[in-house]
Amino acid sequence: MVHLGALQSVATALGLELLGVIAEPYAVATCLDPGEMGDAGAVFIDVGGGTTDVALVRRGGIAGTKMLALGGRAFTKGLVERFSISFPRAEALKVAVGEADELPEPIDRTALETALRDDAAVWLGGVELMIHDLAEGELLPGRVFLCGGGAQLPQIGEALAGDAWWQRVPFARRPEIRALSPMDVAGVRDASGELTTRQDVTPMALAHQALILDASASAAERAMRRTVRSLEL
Repeated sequence: MVHLGALQSVATALGLELLGVIAEPYAVATCLDPGEMGDAGAVFIDVGGGTTDVALVRRGGIAGTKMLALGGRAFTKGLVERFSISFPRAEALKVAVGEADELPEPIDRTALETALRDDAAVWLGGVELMIHDLAEGELLPGRVFLCGGGAQLPQIGEALAGDAWWQRVPFARRPEIRALSPMDVAGVRDASGELTTRQDVTPMALAHQALILDASASAAERAMRRTVRSLEL
């Protein structure tokens, strides 16, 4: 209720009407075309700035979600501590590594990538525990979908591509790891061409949920909303 009240306050301050609240993991896990998901389902990993959300989809429904308080900023803070640099400098270095660009300052690239790889191993340990808990002893789907700005780091993909972690959770075989792109979000297309990265998938998935919510509303409900908004003006 505290979070709902905060969201309502934000909507009111912006002059908007709060029609619904959707959890990000749920939005991401339901943004793909149903034909692509099939009955087998998948594990969704959304690496944000402050957290990593994991959702398990089985038989067309959300079986469960978990949240880990480690996201992209944790990797930046790790570089701050290891190299004794400011947060903005560390963030610029992390982004340069993620985009395979030239480093903005003279720091040994190998040492930088090693530090990020070490933190990715810690991150993976938390993700492994969450997936294990979500499985509840049943075999997991054979696909893992990855999104979020933090997922741009190559060390994240390298960690998930390793052998050891998935053998400790109930996967029948090595899972297929696939990074989602904005083009994968069903029913939403960006005409501006500005949404191109993994971090754009989550807000597009939320927009997809908004479209579903609007489509499910009756004509009378939509007319009532327009009337209420006109009265408020």
